[in-house]
Amino acid sequence: MNDRAATANQKQFLKLQERTIEPPMYQVQEGDNLYQLSVKFNVQMLKIVAWNELKNETLELGQRLYIADPNPYIVVTEDMLLSQFASQHNIKLSALMKWNNLPSDGWLKKA
Repeated sequence: MNDRAATANQKQFLKLQERTIEPPMYQVQEGDNLYQLSVKFNVQMLKIVAWNELKNETLELGQRLYIADPNPYIVVTEDMLLSQFASQHNIKLSALMKWNNLPSDGWLKKA
């Protein structure tokens, strides 16, 4: 598809299926702390705090924590090619195509 010169009337938009994504969670074990979890899961401590709306760094035994963004969706703010979207968000086009079961690059509709 990759026709960057396409006019608005010629755009063929990709058909995306909405999918539910279950963000990975972790159950706090004895001796765990935010620093250890940030190293273990290769994620910044501040992100763990934000994703879980923690008031402080104290963890409770058995507490369940998001270890990835619990809202991984990005809203498309203007019509654009999937490849442009991938470039703007520093994501490989091939990965986006695989995650969304798409055979090729194409247009995304604002939504």
